[in-house]
Amino acid sequence: MKKLITYFFILFCVNAFAQKTYTFDYYTVYEYKKKESDKKSVSEYTFSNSNDNYYYLRFAVEDSIIQNTIQLIDYKNQQIYLYDIEPVKNKSVSNLSNLFKFEHKSTYDLTECRTVNRYIYKIDFYDDKEYSFSMEQYKKRNSKLVETSYYQTVADNEIKNQIYNSFLAVSLHCNKFKIDMTDVIVYSYFKKRNSKKRYNIRELVAMEKIDLTINTTS
Repeated sequence: MKKLITYFFILFCVNAFAQKTYTFDYYTVYEYKKKESDKKSVSEYTFSNSNDNYYYLRFAVEDSIIQNTIQLIDYKNQQIYLYDIEPVKNKSVSNLSNLFKFEHKSTYDLTECRTVNRYIYKIDFYDDKEYSFSMEQYKKRNSKLVETSYYQTVADNEIKNQIYNSFLAVSLHCNKFKIDMTDVIVYSYFKKRNSKKRYNIRELVAMEKIDLTINTTS
């Protein structure tokens, strides 16, 4: 993991013609499984700024290979910077600096995602259960439950906005629901209505400080 972070830092060196600078002071790694029975997991990396929850950088690693595109999402300026990776197999994360082809920018329209509501959410917090809060999802009011997600959290005195840069970030920034908490999510999973099987399972395996600066070039 440290080798991955080192090469990642070298890759995004200072650019004299940069339009905007993003700084990151910590990153998280979640191990993700689609189903409980999955033997392999995907490592989800997210780089964040503990003082600014409006942007983050995210990519996934599977079998030591970075998958698809690295995204730098800026909700405040409604921009997405994409760093495309060459579709070559058997490339290791240790060769990260050689995988990138170019950076390009697109607009992230928050207006549409904030006005289109496909689901209704009901959130409950707990002090006496194995999870800290749960979220029920319905297609419309008074309809049947679609699924429920469960979240374990822990307090962190230094990182107070992690949930806005977590896998719930899109829904939170699009105002699909609000969660008034500063804890860090350490474990989560989903269950369909009338099912005991867990899916979309995520477990926090690393949360480290980092000193990283990225200057966009487009």
